[in-house]
Amino acid sequence: MLLKAKKGRVVCYQNKNSHFGGSIQNVINLLNWVNIIKYETPMKNVVLLGLSIATIFLGGCATAPISTSLAKTTPKDRILAYQEKLDGYAEVEITRDTGFLGGGCYLSVLFRNETIGRFDTGEKATFYLPPGQWAMAVASDPDGRGLCAAAGFNPAFEQQNIKLNIKNIFRISSGPYRRPRLLPL
Repeated sequence: MLLKAKKGRVVCYQNKNSHFGGSIQNVINLLNWVNIIKYETPMKNVVLLGLSIATIFLGGCATAPISTSLAKTTPKDRILAYQEKLDGYAEVEITRDTGFLGGGCYLSVLFRNETIGRFDTGEKATFYLPPGQWAMAVASDPDGRGLCAAAGFNPAFEQQNIKLNIKNIFRISSGPYRRPRLLPL
């Protein structure tokens, strides 16, 4: 990522692999819009540098979706339930986003108040669940230790529609909401 000043405006040139360039560009666009950034005094340069650094750290906290073809398979010891392919059950693939936020801790997925899997960043797992509307949630790791155990949060259960005869794909996302969520794709 490269920031350049051009005639009182800041332009962000970002690598296509950057996970937080868009956040930086949004802040720069806002600052340009309100005409705060003009390179007339050294103090404004310091303010710009401070805002850019803060944006990098805050923008770096968001997670980014990963293609299911690129995601690693979750190890079998962390896939805890619903692995048997039964007649009348639907295939459900769950992938956890990549990114910094919560990256040091596993997150678990709850189905019918039961932990069915524990995911690290960039991992995926396939489950076989009964079709219908079900309350599902992302929760902190029940086996977490140290800071991961202290980082517990109350899971927010949301109704998910599991459909028969299609591959149901969900992602664990830690976006701008207060806690990680399970989002359908």
